Amino acid sequence: MERRPFLVLLTTALAGCGATNQSTPEPTAPPTDTPTESPPTATEPTETATDTPTESPTDTPSPEVREAQQRLSAVTSTLDAAVEQYVGDAGETILAADASYLEFDGDEVVAAVEEAERELERAREAVVTEEQEETLASLEEMTRFLRLATETQTSLVDAYYHLTETREALASADDGAAEDAMSEMDAASRIASSPYQTLVEETAVSATSVLSELDTERYRRKLTQFEAEIRAFGDLRAPLDTFATAVGRLGTARALELNGSTDQARQIARDAARELDEVAAAFATFTTDLEEPADSLAEMGESLEGLATEMATETREQFGIDDEETTTATTTTAA
Repeated sequence: MERRPFLVLLTTALAGCGATNQSTPEPTAPPTDTPTESPPTATEPTETATDTPTESPTDTPSPEVREAQQRLSAVTSTLDAAVEQYVGDAGETILAADASYLEFDGDEVVAAVEEAERELERAREAVVTEEQEETLASLEEMTRFLRLATETQTSLVDAYYHLTETREALASADDGAAEDAMSEMDAASRIASSPYQTLVEETAVSATSVLSELDTERYRRKLTQFEAEIRAFGDLRAPLDTFATAVGRLGTARALELNGSTDQARQIARDAARELDEVAAAFATFTTDLEEPADSLAEMGESLEGLATEMATETREQFGIDDEETTTATTTTAA
């Protein structure tokens, strides 16, 4: 047996065993990036559920409160009815009942106001709450307003009635009756001034809130109407006096003419015609300058102007006076 092949085989075997005993290195894991932490997410605050408050039931008014309210309502109804009676057939509001409304029935209104005053006494005994006391005070003011307004209105209607009498007397050439009627007109107008002043001083516009038939605007405008009409009657007195004087002159001129004193009669008639011209111009100015709240007197102003113009024309025709003579006389008088 040959030894060389055997040694080769042995050497090869030993080499293989040495390789097997060496440790095999473990593979290194690839490096990984360190994760970055995300910022904490803000969480929405959770609303705490709250209970919805329940409304407490309204307190039921006591029998005493209800009784007082009923009595106050009775006063309100009576006063609203009084305003309707005040207006009557004149129109829709209290402003329609002006000085020229000769059908105004103050007695009916006063009767309603007196009923309201009796109801106020009963309500005064029953009021309980502060609100009811305030309502009572407003109703008292409106009751006072209607009483004073009725007194003022009655006197102004009387003044207008006597103004119509004055016109009729002037148209009939009765200067004496005209002067009497004018005096009555003046007296009635002065009487109206007294309750009107009290009305302004002792009532307040805020109290109208308790009535449905009267509001703040109508209240204010009614007071303005009263004031304007009282002033207008005063403005009429001067031209009416001149008118009556002219009518008296005409009566004298006619009497002289009947007695044969023609020249003297003509002279007096000429003066009367001149005065009538002045009166007509004065009434024209009165009507033009008349305040809107007193327009109830506008028609009468126009009527008096027309009457004066007509009488002046008739006087010139009757006594043969031309316009130039009248103008000359007017210029001479002014000088």
